[in-house]
Amino acid sequence: MSDIKQFIIYTFFTLFFLFTAFDAFSQQIVVSGRVIDDHTEEAIPFAHVHIKGTPAGTYTDMDGYFELQSSVRGDSVIATTIGYQKQAITIERALAGNVTIRMFRSDFNIEEVVVRAGENPAHIILRKIIENKPRHNKDNLENYKYEVYNKIELDLTNITENFKNRRIFRQVDFIFDNIDSLSEEKPFLPIFITETISEYAKRTSPTRERERILASKVSGSQNESITQFLGSMYQDINIYNNWVDILNRSFVSPIANQGLSYYNYFLVDSAYIDDVWSFQIHFKPKYRGSSTFVGEFWVADSSFAINRISMQISDDANINFVDRLSIYQNFKPLDDGSWMIHLDRLFVDFVRTSEDALGIIGRKTTSYKNIEINIEDIDRYLAGREEVIIDEQAMQRDESFWEENRHLSLTKNEAAVYKMIDSLKNVPMIRTYVDIVNALATGYYALGPVEIGPYFSFYGYNEVEGHRFLMGLRTSNDFSKNIMFGGYAAYGTKDKRIKYGGSLLWLLEKSPRMSIGAMFRDDVSLSTDNRDGFGTDNIFAYFLRRDIPLKLVNIREGRAFYEKEWPIGYSQRVGVGHREIEPYFDFTYLNGEAAAASDTFLNKITTTEITLKSRFAYREKFVSGQFQRLSLGSQYPILQLQYTYGVPNVLNSNFSYHKLVGDLSHTFRLNPIGRMHMNLTFGKVFGDLPYLLLEVHEGNEGYFFNSRSYNLMNNYQFASDQFVGLYLSHHFEGLFFNRIPGVRNLKFREVIHAKALLGSMSEENRFLNRFNEVYSPSPTPYIEAGVGIENILKFFRVDAIWRLTYRDLPDTSPFGVRVGMQLSF
Repeated sequence: MSDIKQFIIYTFFTLFFLFTAFDAFSQQIVVSGRVIDDHTEEAIPFAHVHIKGTPAGTYTDMDGYFELQSSVRGDSVIATTIGYQKQAITIERALAGNVTIRMFRSDFNIEEVVVRAGENPAHIILRKIIENKPRHNKDNLENYKYEVYNKIELDLTNITENFKNRRIFRQVDFIFDNIDSLSEEKPFLPIFITETISEYAKRTSPTRERERILASKVSGSQNESITQFLGSMYQDINIYNNWVDILNRSFVSPIANQGLSYYNYFLVDSAYIDDVWSFQIHFKPKYRGSSTFVGEFWVADSSFAINRISMQISDDANINFVDRLSIYQNFKPLDDGSWMIHLDRLFVDFVRTSEDALGIIGRKTTSYKNIEINIEDIDRYLAGREEVIIDEQAMQRDESFWEENRHLSLTKNEAAVYKMIDSLKNVPMIRTYVDIVNALATGYYALGPVEIGPYFSFYGYNEVEGHRFLMGLRTSNDFSKNIMFGGYAAYGTKDKRIKYGGSLLWLLEKSPRMSIGAMFRDDVSLSTDNRDGFGTDNIFAYFLRRDIPLKLVNIREGRAFYEKEWPIGYSQRVGVGHREIEPYFDFTYLNGEAAAASDTFLNKITTTEITLKSRFAYREKFVSGQFQRLSLGSQYPILQLQYTYGVPNVLNSNFSYHKLVGDLSHTFRLNPIGRMHMNLTFGKVFGDLPYLLLEVHEGNEGYFFNSRSYNLMNNYQFASDQFVGLYLSHHFEGLFFNRIPGVRNLKFREVIHAKALLGSMSEENRFLNRFNEVYSPSPTPYIEAGVGIENILKFFRVDAIWRLTYRDLPDTSPFGVRVGMQLSF
């Protein structure tokens, strides 16, 4: 009987536990989905998602996805993250299937945190992070290499049915087949996409880096210059540095050594992130208008390496054309215990002109794999002079290569963008719009094999020519991608004379650049060396010129050159030229050879010259077209030296002389107070010459600010045969205006600048030029200084400038206001 009783008891408890387990299992729920930004449709990484009233909670991954399991049903699913309003959906909706939680932007606010005793724990953790930064900062490694995948995409947003039905899109309605959306509410249209796979290697001491681009796809372009900027070298955002450079601006890293001076920190949670116990810290700026971020990071316990970080530029940061810029980064540990970035996402939401206007969103995703550090034979990956090399097959990789090698898969619509862009290029309306945009950017309008322009020189006015009309042509890329011819003709209604000129540029090699060229002209000019900022044929020159006597010269000249560059940033140009200069103003020169015997005067100058020009700009970056290119500058000083030899008795040349001129320029950051630009010029002329062949210091006779000129100096007012000049300008980037309530919303930026010039003229040259009203800035230097406001309406600057010396010379203004234009973030 006891055995039966014992059997019944065991059976009862067994069934009890089975039914209990079954009941618990039957209550287990799974919720999965994605968290996105309602405005941009961008995924929100690291958002916290939990079921209300239960311990079930998790964080979204880099793509915004999450999955929750809970044995308790709860009544709602809640998502929270910095910079967004808390968002909740009912549990019934969440259980219906894959759910999208749309979050709405808000100001960053944290409830009051009271530390009752001891130090803020977030500060203790921050100090540990700073202490361990050298270990986890890749820039402190001896060397490293990895494979990097970059994907950059531009999307149009705010696309409505009314917009799609506009008449203008009837020829291109097929583009709307590529509209993407996570719902029917917020469609967006990918209009540009590019992918790059490259192998990147770097050695830190001495510094040497090299990138080999293995594959590249650029929708609508086969420009190798653009391809170079789509790899890893120009896309790096390193939060372990104290300052993070984005859009040519510097922002304080949230883990900077001086972070406590710029941020408030809050320890809000701790959890396992990728199987590593980590602390979650929120941060926000201490002061409004500072160049800072707002966001959160997870830091791994014991190693104090950043595990994940999500941050965006603070809303009141002084930056143009950008509504929101967000950065998401994910790091993983290496075998030696240090951490290296694994995934990086940059998201830019550009400002719209109105609520109904189209928006533009830029997205950059960078993935790293096959990471190696402290490689013994690193030099074999760094061999060669070029820092960026492009494999011959890089731009011809087929789709099977991309399917096998791209780190992250494309969506269906992303893949369709390549085909869409190629189709758009063949639509006549699109080609017309592209031509118009190119004309606005370059000044030339393309008509098949030729281009007409520059359009801003079609009309001008000056006292010699009267109303001046010009027509110019140059060959386009359809004519040749290696040779460009150009020419123009101009006519003045007052002098009733035709002026003309022509040019040739032949690119023998494009990388590194090697070219030959030639030019000739017979024309009116403001300068003997054609360095004027506004020429006489510029439509703006008439309206922006000051009311002072204009000094013009007629120049007949021909020049030819050969130029070669080397990958290290060094270039050399050899040129020959012949000039005849005939001033339209009073000019008299006492011929030195005849001066002892009689008064022999010249009012016309003929020279034949040989020039050698060297330029060194280490690691200078360019964006190049077929012929022209735009320099993006260098992190290092740029030095230029030019030697000119005046050859006597060749083609009736009058003079023998030697001239050496140098220029050293550098722009560098002085964080946290902005950036400074320095330009040092110097030179020496050997020979007895008319002052027009000496160094004629460039003045500015207009109201438009010119950084190359002395803005309160007149042309031909000063000349020297030996000189040194210094120009300093400092851009505070809103350092003071950002701290003034009301003014900070205007996003003004402060600038100060000063120019000084010290030069002299030998007694011989003074004697030979004594009949001309020209001065040398000696023994007192010429000095002018100014203060200005930049970023007025995002495009303009206004400077107040004072002339501090030589204020009593004829036609001199001791004070002036100059207006300039500039475009920057």
